[in-house]
Amino acid sequence: MDEEQKENNVKQEAVNTFNEAKQETVNTFNEAKEKMKNIDFKAEAETGKGLLKKLFKNPLEAIKEISQDSENNFFKTAILLVAIWAIIVFAKQLIYYITSKYTKFSGSNILTLVKVTIAPICRILALTLSVYIVNKKSKRSFITIITAMTVAKIPVIISSLLGFLTYISYKVTSITNPIGSLLSVISTVLVYFAVKFLSNEENDSDALKSFIKVEAIYYIICFALSFLEINI
Repeated sequence: MDEEQKENNVKQEAVNTFNEAKQETVNTFNEAKEKMKNIDFKAEAETGKGLLKKLFKNPLEAIKEISQDSENNFFKTAILLVAIWAIIVFAKQLIYYITSKYTKFSGSNILTLVKVTIAPICRILALTLSVYIVNKKSKRSFITIITAMTVAKIPVIISSLLGFLTYISYKVTSITNPIGSLLSVISTVLVYFAVKFLSNEENDSDALKSFIKVEAIYYIICFALSFLEINI
């Protein structure tokens, strides 16, 4: 009976976590919509510049500040960054259809464009959900986690932007590919420290364990989304 009770408790906890995550996601979307209604793009652009300067000057301090920011001062900036990321991948895919000699743009490509465009959003949400599940006891809100994960993915956004250079000359891949790989590694390191700060882990060993769990859950979500042909 003890084993059965433990199993039931685990199942119930999983259901509770899923329901809480679902409600957090809904609340976050609602708040994001409200934030976008009153957004000052000029002010956010300045905030974004300041954030980038801080991230390049002292990345760990920037990630720590955002991960522990209960006021979510950078949430609007995070929304804009994800929107820019989505626009970049949309534009790249559209240009590919327009310029490709082997693929002509047609109605059947619209669904692909939609999936490609929402992929960055799904990536951030998948990471956020993974961190939320692993660090449930830390009581960090979805908004705080989303903001931290978005900032940690800034190097990947920059890498995606560099991809436009291939339309000028394919030879630039000899430069952009290594840079892209480096930026991806930097982003992974930033995600690790974001997970560490969000979970309030002082011990590096415990922080690494949390990070591995986050990555494991994240790739499980990636695998599930692949059945919908959403590659994140």
